[in-house]
Amino acid sequence: MNLNSHRSPCCDSDEQRSTVNNTSNEYNKTDRDLMARVLSNHNIGAAWQHVKRNKGTR
Repeated sequence: MNLNSHRSPCCDSDEQRSTVNNTSNEYNKTDRDLMARVLSNHNIGAAWQHVKRNKGTR
């Protein structure tokens, strides 16, 4: 398969594909940063304390 001949349906030029790829990479970094914050020891501990305090109810 020749990857150079593959055209993304949303992009007509190399410049447009480059812009889309760079934007996608920025979102991936943002997603990873957010997940790191969500899964931090502090946040997990605070969530667990909240569940214990409310005895598992909302």
